[in-house]
Amino acid sequence: MIENTVRSALASDYPNLRTIVVDDGSKDATSDVVREKFAREIADGRVLLLTKANAGKAEALNHALKYTTDEIYVGIDADTVIAPNAISILVPHSQTRKWPRLPAMPRWETCEPVDTLAGA
Repeated sequence: MIENTVRSALASDYPNLRTIVVDDGSKDATSDVVREKFAREIADGRVLLLTKANAGKAEALNHALKYTTDEIYVGIDADTVIAPNAISILVPHSQTRKWPRLPAMPRWETCEPVDTLAGA
């Protein structure tokens, strides 16, 4: 699952995208798969692999936020495959919303499910 998810993120048409994978104690060899399948992308900085103890989805998303200074953060699950244009559609949409922002916190979205964006 994680291989397809990371491949779909890397295939995004959104410019300068960086993919952060958080393995929070998964029993399905997530870290091993990511290291094996994306060694080049890890080396060039397009993929960052983080590991931590399991503390739930929200904690995994927040953990990833500690490792980004990017203005936009989109969180997806390990079993989510996104269309190449999904993030390019999502980002302008989120920027038009009038959500309050926490100080020093990037804008972020979580895509669950993304099927509504896949056909856009």
